[in-house]
Amino acid sequence: MDKTNTSPADDLIGAVRRSPNGTRLAVLWPSPPHPARWMVTDRWGSTGYETDRVVADWPVVGAVPFSPAAGMELAEPPSTPTGKRYRITDAHLVDVAAVYAKARETGAGPTRAVAEHFDVSHSTAAKWVGRARTNRLLEQWTAKDSVNAGLAS
Repeated sequence: MDKTNTSPADDLIGAVRRSPNGTRLAVLWPSPPHPARWMVTDRWGSTGYETDRVVADWPVVGAVPFSPAAGMELAEPPSTPTGKRYRITDAHLVDVAAVYAKARETGAGPTRAVAEHFDVSHSTAAKWVGRARTNRLLEQWTAKDSVNAGLAS
């Protein structure tokens, strides 16, 4: 199938068309239904959006990688937002302390266990562990803990 003769409605997401004078490119990009669904750029950057009608006669010159037009499937958007937001309540800190203590008993990296359990970054888990210590839900870190963790000699 010769893509240069297809209508914009037949193009797949990621199709790239070039203006007749060669100075602008238009990319069919996933966006909410809207008449101006082609992202247009020139050598200096984005110039806005155009409708199917405006780019109908522009020849297809390629496709953006990782798009169906380039022969690659687009990932399905997650049905639920990724990354859960936690309210830092006393109950949450009790849970953090419990996960930390259990990991420490088993010899696993306790802060890493908190990060994995709650699916958060290591730095976020470390902040929560610090808050649990401040709230006296965990023992304070000692020099012996640093030696055991290999952080001191």
